[in-house]
Amino acid sequence: MNRGTWALVFLGVAVLIGLFVFFLGGRPAPSAVPDDSGAPEDYGTRDPGTYVGVGLCQGCHQDRYTEWRTTRHGLDFTNYDYHGVMINKINRSGGSCAPCHTVGYGNTAEGGFNPAQAWNSTNNIKLLGIQCENCHGPGSDHNGNPAFIIGKPTVEQSCYGTGPSGGCHGPQWNGHYAGWNESAHSRSLLAAGGMVATNTRCQPCHVREAFINELEGTSDPWTTPNPVDCALCHDPHEKYNEAQLRLPKEELCAECHTMEVPEAVPGPTAVIHHPQAEMNAGWGGTSTTMTSNMAGITCADCHIYTQPEVGRKPISDYVIEIPADEGHDFTPGSRACVACHNPDLMNDIPAWAKPVNRTTNATRWDAWEAWGARYEDRVQWYDGIIESWQSQVENRSEDVSTDLEAVRLSIVAANATGNVDPARIDTAWILYYEAEWDRDFVEADGSRGVHNIDYAMALLNDAERTARSIAPLLVPMPAVDTDGDGTPDATDTDDDGDGRPDASDPYPLVPQEFPKTPAPFDPTMLWIVIGLLGALLVVVAVLAMRRFPGAVAAKPPAEVPKAPKDEKE
Repeated sequence: MNRGTWALVFLGVAVLIGLFVFFLGGRPAPSAVPDDSGAPEDYGTRDPGTYVGVGLCQGCHQDRYTEWRTTRHGLDFTNYDYHGVMINKINRSGGSCAPCHTVGYGNTAEGGFNPAQAWNSTNNIKLLGIQCENCHGPGSDHNGNPAFIIGKPTVEQSCYGTGPSGGCHGPQWNGHYAGWNESAHSRSLLAAGGMVATNTRCQPCHVREAFINELEGTSDPWTTPNPVDCALCHDPHEKYNEAQLRLPKEELCAECHTMEVPEAVPGPTAVIHHPQAEMNAGWGGTSTTMTSNMAGITCADCHIYTQPEVGRKPISDYVIEIPADEGHDFTPGSRACVACHNPDLMNDIPAWAKPVNRTTNATRWDAWEAWGARYEDRVQWYDGIIESWQSQVENRSEDVSTDLEAVRLSIVAANATGNVDPARIDTAWILYYEAEWDRDFVEADGSRGVHNIDYAMALLNDAERTARSIAPLLVPMPAVDTDGDGTPDATDTDDDGDGRPDASDPYPLVPQEFPKTPAPFDPTMLWIVIGLLGALLVVVAVLAMRRFPGAVAAKPPAEVPKAPKDEKE
């Protein structure tokens, strides 16, 4: 082949290689859950080892040990202050507390706490309290190798536990797990069809590991993401805040229940995500701001309300109308209103447990019945207030939605006529999207006004006023007769030859749409076309070589003419 043919072949091959590299390595990879150098989710078929006690963990994890000692888990349960009485919680009530206050209770095959032995036996003494291995599993084989310990235990492996009848935070003891399991937090990885588990933008509020990384400025990897579970809100190793929360309770929920996204502005593609923090604080609308109408009230006060106890049992055990509420399903209720707004009633709770029946103790029975009736009356009163707020917001939102749809259709119709000033059409769209934003903000909050009834109603009123201000912008432009022939320019025939618009050249008003952000350039099709052209060049070159072999064959070098012999020779 000659140089030209070779050049075509090399060009085609180079283009194909470039296309191959682009699709396999040049394009950005989709977001994925980071790889983990840490532990498996469970032990699988591997021997899990045996329990060794926190003393061995301390040797490598002194900082964690020191922090853990400040938590309730790290207390000395052999000398526990319980309502002013020092007790040994390990052997209290015949050892009934030991299943949750020791390590590996009953799991003698792996060296766990043996209830058949004394609490201070050689085996048991190192396993007292709630230690590292309660959550991370037996650690005898760990020795610094992350593959031989449960590095990031699930909620079932840790808080729910393996104690009798459901574990330490299971239904027998406090129902925290059962409530959480019914909440949307337990399903956080399933939002948006599961996309949130791998989308790096969503992960910090839907994946426990990503939330902790962002909060603490770390980049610890993981293999299997965990949902919004106990360890996302509560730090099992530290006690810097109430209930071992990772942030003060007035700040923690707002880390995720906020719309703090830079591009969250009114427009045709605007999406408002969970603006509960902004709604509660009284800002986030297009123009109106207010103060919170629940100043000093945190999310937890209403959404994680837990009932007062009498005789170590919640009042729901004594008043049948009051359902049990452990708070971790995060469902708000009017019982939380009573607890804050009626302190006198709460202080009047009978100081003794309710008897089994009236015959046992009529005085105490009647006292509980009377108190229960007063309590239920207050609950229903607050229910009525909440329902009133929500009805107002729902009805107002429906009215605004009706107005907005009518306005949208009017803008579209005015735009189609071609006789409304395009600048006014653009302004009308801007106002429309501002009104839509205020309405959507209230609906996205989800409380239907409870988080801030005054601000919710103010935003809906603003949305209605804005929507109704659009109609004057859609008035058609007046007819213009620039040539003075008595016929408007829009229908004028150019009989005077002045070159102005006439019936054969309609008035040049191009319907305008609200400006949209152009889609980012996608080079995929360009590379496909280049690749196809390269392949085509290769095919043409090969066919040419086969069709005209002589045209591309190398020519033999020309013979060098011999010098003439010397005549004298």
